[in-house]
Amino acid sequence: MKKFLAVVVASAIAVMALAGCGGNAQSEAESVASEAESVVESAASEAQSTVESAASAVESAVESVAEPAAEEPTKVALIFNSSMNDGGWNWDAYQGMEALAAEYNLAPSYQENVGDDTVQDVLRNYAAEGYPLIVDAEQYHCELMLDVCAEYPETTFVCLNGYVSCDNMIAMTGDMWQHLYVAGVAGAGLSETKKIGLITYSTDSNSALTMKAALAAGAKSYDPSCEIVHVATGSFSDLQKGIELSNSLLDQGCDVIVCNSGDCNPAVYQNVTEKGYYAIGCIVDHNHINADYMIGSAMMPSSGMLRLAVEGWLDGSNKGSSEVIVGGLKEGFEEFRWNENVKAKCDPAIVEAVDAAIAAVEAGEVVKEDIPDMP
Repeated sequence: MKKFLAVVVASAIAVMALAGCGGNAQSEAESVASEAESVVESAASEAQSTVESAASAVESAVESVAEPAAEEPTKVALIFNSSMNDGGWNWDAYQGMEALAAEYNLAPSYQENVGDDTVQDVLRNYAAEGYPLIVDAEQYHCELMLDVCAEYPETTFVCLNGYVSCDNMIAMTGDMWQHLYVAGVAGAGLSETKKIGLITYSTDSNSALTMKAALAAGAKSYDPSCEIVHVATGSFSDLQKGIELSNSLLDQGCDVIVCNSGDCNPAVYQNVTEKGYYAIGCIVDHNHINADYMIGSAMMPSSGMLRLAVEGWLDGSNKGSSEVIVGGLKEGFEEFRWNENVKAKCDPAIVEAVDAAIAAVEAGEVVKEDIPDMP
């Protein structure tokens, strides 16, 4: 551009000189040349700005095309038969799903207080709305879920702690006895009266009978004279009923209380330990409730089963099977976790007995088939 301008100016001056123009004409020519230079430079600047603007727009467009659109989160549903803030099984499943959602870009929907009379409608609604994975945290819903599975073969259903399954359903459960067998050893070791109270939802279901048989077997392995007194709340959320039953067990001479009845659990533990008696937590870690009187927690956390089910579904390794997945202490489905404060103060022989019980169960030296009264 500048070379072009120089040529223009030189030509103008040359023409004027050849024409015999005087100094004034030359001055005017130089003025014209200067204005021409200004005009050309302004045009060049505008052109450069236009080019740069266009280049920037092209670059932005290329980047926009190169960047993939944000992936839509996968819809999943989680159903609870009672409050999801129960401080135990349901709460652990909720926390587990929230962690999975953040990790795997899931969009979970929750429904709580879903009873036997409405669960099939809830399951159908989720399936009809296009949820590819539907989880129910209630084991007693598994047979009702089984009926709905046949209606929606492209949907995968999960029942935590379930005991029946099918090709598009994932059911998994703990052994239901191993952690309680170990808890029985610990309870018998710390009981002075050799009477352990057990509170469950019912007294005649397979799970309740399994818990009682396992707790009794563990306790009697430590002291054959130990007795289990078993009562039921008939509700997962009647806290007052749980407290009343725990008081009744204390009145009957039980000095260690085990409670596995949903929302009732924390209320029972708090009531018992505040009175100076021992308790053993169930399902999740409740040791924080009382540092001096919570012996430990017989754990079967729902979050562990949930993670196994969801990750298996996501990676395609488990879309459902008629075979129920079962695990215990060795597989990490169950655990007995000491309250370290109580453990440090009790007779070392009790700790050794608990360790030996865990080792025996994991080695297959203690098996379900050998436990008396096991359903």
